[in-house]
Amino acid sequence: MAKFILLLTIFGYLLPTCSHAQVADTFTRLKLKGFPGCVLKILNKYPGAILSVEAERTKKLGPKPELFYEFDVELRLDGKIIEIECNPNSLELLDYEEEVHISDKRFSENALISLKKAKLLLKEKTKGEIIEFETSLQNGRPVYEFDVFEKEQGIEVEYEIDGVTGLFLESEIELFEIGKSKP
Repeated sequence: MAKFILLLTIFGYLLPTCSHAQVADTFTRLKLKGFPGCVLKILNKYPGAILSVEAERTKKLGPKPELFYEFDVELRLDGKIIEIECNPNSLELLDYEEEVHISDKRFSENALISLKKAKLLLKEKTKGEIIEFETSLQNGRPVYEFDVFEKEQGIEVEYEIDGVTGLFLESEIELFEIGKSKP
């Protein structure tokens, strides 16, 4: 475990300083899988600085829930903060979101469900305690994301609620997070 943490620390300090060309060249040359492959693929497609990484797994029942990494990246080009998931086995990038403030007009003018209503919907689904929440745009659509500590199970679960319909989009179990806390 200590070696894994050391590897993550090294990646955290070295990769944001690499130029885009170096990252792209390393990615095509090495064809890495797992966490290093995800880091290189994401920085190749979305040049910037990785702010944090969460290891998550699907909340589906069964013997082998799918593991993936969720990266928060501050884009070099325009300073936007995006969230992107990466499957460490296939290196497929999924669930692109732009993190936005709740007062961002693209969010506030399109959200039909208020934050208060989203929290009420969440309370109907879980008895857990909200640790943090954020708002984002997925394909231009407003989404509420809540990190909830489920005390009875001793786990943290991330719930996403559609800001237009109030429907639950997904729920994922957070295994760990490394990096800066969200602003």
